[in-house]
Amino acid sequence: FATASKIEPSIILASIEGEVHSFSLEDEFKVTLDSSSVGKKVSQKSVLTTGKDGKAGLLFSNGALITIKAGSRFYLPKNNQKIVSGVEVTSPSKMEEEPSNSELLAHLDFGELIVKAPKLNKGSKMVLSSPLGTAGIRGTMFQLMAVRNPLTGDISGGINLISGDIDFTDTSGNAVTLV
Repeated sequence: FATASKIEPSIILASIEGEVHSFSLEDEFKVTLDSSSVGKKVSQKSVLTTGKDGKAGLLFSNGALITIKAGSRFYLPKNNQKIVSGVEVTSPSKMEEEPSNSELLAHLDFGELIVKAPKLNKGSKMVLSSPLGTAGIRGTMFQLMAVRNPLTGDISGGINLISGDIDFTDTSGNAVTLV
């Protein structure tokens, strides 16, 4: 479905299952999300939490899809995209390349994410941080888990590359490229 339209930075709640909450840091307002929330915009500077049976899919205007799995806390500090008018645009879920340069910064406090990102333009930036380290994404699909031990507070987990490549830097500053 290609149409000439205006690209603006946005985040759409693409899917939801079970218990999911959104907390806006700007107005300190907590909302319980349900099936009626699917298709609505999610504001940046929001914290999304999923219960033990919760799951949420976020679709970004640059074509990235982030699935937040059960028992997670996810924060969106920044989502910018160059506004472009009159370009041929396909549905964000079918994009293989982003339509215009973007900057997406996200943080997983704990839990599990599946990330599918389109090929990013030169000059675009997509960074996903966690207590384990930071992943710089160029166009890939991967899984990130950060599990907090409730007794000790220690964090364990890892990153599982499904396709593409990413640069991952752990909290000690050790950088690794996964291909």
